[in-house]
Amino acid sequence: MESLQAREALLERGDGRYVTGRAQVASAPPHSRSPGRPMPMILRPLVLGLLLALVAACSPPALLRGGSSGGDAQDEIAAMEREWMEAVQHQDSVALDRIIADDFVGSRTFAWEQQVTKESYLRSVLGSGYALRSFEFTRMDVRAYGSSATAHIVYTQNARARNQNLSGRFAMLDVWRKNRGRWQVVERHAYKLP
Repeated sequence: MESLQAREALLERGDGRYVTGRAQVASAPPHSRSPGRPMPMILRPLVLGLLLALVAACSPPALLRGGSSGGDAQDEIAAMEREWMEAVQHQDSVALDRIIADDFVGSRTFAWEQQVTKESYLRSVLGSGYALRSFEFTRMDVRAYGSSATAHIVYTQNARARNQNLSGRFAMLDVWRKNRGRWQVVERHAYKLP
């Protein structure tokens, strides 16, 4: 039968152009969609809208808001951020050790080329003449994703270290991880704003 035999035919590429090639002749309605053929343009917005609606319907509310349901994690992280800066201000090494994870890493604009570890961070804020006189969080957006969270922060401080003025406004990104029921910061990236 001819419908099962290969023959030379003009094949539609899907972009409106045709190429010559070998094809299996099959009887299919002209409006049917073959696997390699793109979806008609008119259907794309409809299908995309349906997919987005399906994702939204199946997603927990936390993912849509960018946080955890009930706000518990956001509240915990916001409190931990304040506790962290208060521990720096009061030179509380016990609180800092509890808040900062052992595998902590960070970066700063004034020492961008150097990776900050927990040890080097603690050295820089404890016993090195660092004095955090005052601080204020002007913006904090916390997003929780199960056992991890991010905090996007705009922060102002009045601080000095070894006769160097470290006062200013900073944008910071902190990454938090919940381990054995408690939150610890694992990354901080701080940039001094103009």
